[in-house]
Amino acid sequence: MIYQNDPYIKKMRPYMAKYSCAFMSLAYYREKYEGIPWHRDGLILAWDSALKSHIISGDLNLDGDMDDGGECEIQNWTALCNILGVHLRNVEG
Repeated sequence: MIYQNDPYIKKMRPYMAKYSCAFMSLAYYREKYEGIPWHRDGLILAWDSALKSHIISGDLNLDGDMDDGGECEIQNWTALCNILGVHLRNVEG
């Protein structure tokens, strides 16, 4: 299991280390219940893909960080599960 505060992740993606609680929980689900382990670079690629696809919101006000309200928030839980290879889906209700 790779933790959110992993030194490599902190170095490579500081905002991932700071704001990826739910992301990392879903990633853990894949490893724990589906038996498919993660490698650090794979998690970083999944994070980057989610940001690029706007599944996780990025730097909305273009000020160079992702510390403002609404930034680094999951916008589509089902799409994030798909990126992570987790066989779950979000049900609104």
